[in-house]
Amino acid sequence: MKSRLAAVVLLVLATVIVAVAVWPVRAQERRVDRWEYCYLSYPILGAGPAEGEYIAQIFYFTTQGSKLEAVRRPGPKVARDDGSTARTMAVAKLGSEGWELVTSQGAEMMFKRRLQ
Repeated sequence: MKSRLAAVVLLVLATVIVAVAVWPVRAQERRVDRWEYCYLSYPILGAGPAEGEYIAQIFYFTTQGSKLEAVRRPGPKVARDDGSTARTMAVAKLGSEGWELVTSQGAEMMFKRRLQ
């Protein structure tokens, strides 16, 4: 009788140990990474109040379309500005918000960020 009880206890204990060891692996297998994406375009010359000023444009992609954000270099207009200041400010902004560079072609860049 004692040996039968010991066998049952060992069987239950072994089952619990295996379940605890396997559970985190199965939970990780079920996790699906979801991402959001954005695109940083080549800086454009502004018009109207921003005439002569380069603007970096960030397009955030959503399932409803895209949202545009303009990044401007602060301060007075500079005659020799080629847009690199606005572009580097936009890259720094995206990096500080957790976006990762996926690919780039020239001055155009694609970023991704894991959805929470």
